[in-house]
Amino acid sequence: MSLRPLQARWFETYVPRDQTVHATEVLARTGLVQLESETSILE
Repeated sequence: MSLRPLQARWFETYVPRDQTVHATEVLARTGLVQLESETSILE
C-alpha cells in the first residue's frame, strides 16, 4: 500500500446543536469530506 498526498481544502461550519446530526448526515452522504470535531470550542 502506498500513500499519495492530496491537496486539502479546509472549511468550517457552525451548526445549531439541534441540527448537528442532520448536517453530519448530509456531509457524509457526499463521500467527499473528512469530519473532525473541535472540542476546544465546547470548553
